[in-house]
Order: sequence, then C-alpha cells, then structure tokens
Amino acid sequence: MKRKLDFVIYESDTYRMTFRFYPKKSHCHSFNDELPKTWLDVYKVYYSWAILKQLKNENGNIEKTVILFMDHCDECSVIDEISARCDLLSRRVERVERKDDTGENYRINVLNNECFPMGMGVSWMIRKTRDGSYIFEVWNFSNNGFRFVLPFEKVKEFGEYLQMCCDYMLEHSEPI
Repeated sequence: MKRKLDFVIYESDTYRMTFRFYPKKSHCHSFNDELPKTWLDVYKVYYSWAILKQLKNENGNIEKTVILFMDHCDECSVIDEISARCDLLSRRVERVERKDDTGENYRINVLNNECFPMGMGVSWMIRKTRDGSYIFEVWNFSNNGFRFVLPFEKVKEFGEYLQMCCDYMLEHSEPI
C-alpha cells in the first residue's frame, strides 16, 4: 500500500501547498467479514489527510514541511462528494435538479452549501470568487479549519485526485 498520495494545490519558487492523503493510515470497511467490492458494500471510511506547506531551498528542493491542516480520522469522509462537486463545477454546473421519493423536484446547490459527514469527520464548503476561482473551506469536528483556493483550471484535476484516493481505498479495503 502506498504511504501517501499528493496533489499540489499551489506552487511557487519558494514553496508549494500540497493536499496529502495517507492510505496507510486510512481505512475503508465492509459491513461484514468479506471485502467490499463496490461502494454499496462499504460500511464506513476513516480517512487520514493533511494540507501541507512545503518550503523550498535555493535549489528548489523541499527543505521544511509545515502542517496547515490535518485530520487523522475523517470519519465518514465526504471527499467523494467533493470530487463529484468538482466534476460538476468543471462543467460549469452550479445547481443540480433531483427528484425525491414522492417525485417532487428539488435543487442541490453545489456552491455555498456545506457538505457534512455522517460521523465525526471534516465538513467542506466550496465558494466561488469574483475571478472565477474556487475557495475550498474545511472544518474538522474540533472546529479547526482551513481554506485554500484553486483556479477553475485545476478543479477537475482536484476532483479526479479525490476520487482516485477513494478508489484506492476501496481497492485496499478491510472487512469490519
């Protein structure tokens, strides 16, 4: 199993900001003693991830890493939902119409609509800036938060990365 999966949020000559997912510290459990084969077979996930600031030296090599935000146990993580929202935003879809069990239509706003986990995990909110970039806000159960900005051009790639983290964990899942 991989130790880490990284996505570079921002990079300059002096530092880079990285979203780091820790597969070895994360868990994806089934409902029983058999490994889950699909997401319908998954009972619960506990993901471990962080947002890091990696300072570079004059040669461009990482010299120091500072943890800006970390959650060791993102219980019932919603990063799969954030991945889906990134996909919608990359196609410039900001509102989705659905039908409930009675056949009534309702709307889901992709932006400015906090996404809460079912457990003691991290909640997310995506906002749009005036220049068309997106602000991602994360808050853990201890009420520690962080926000970062992605330009429109990186939103699809970030969503694909988050989905890749989820898919990787399903492939390396565990029975309960």
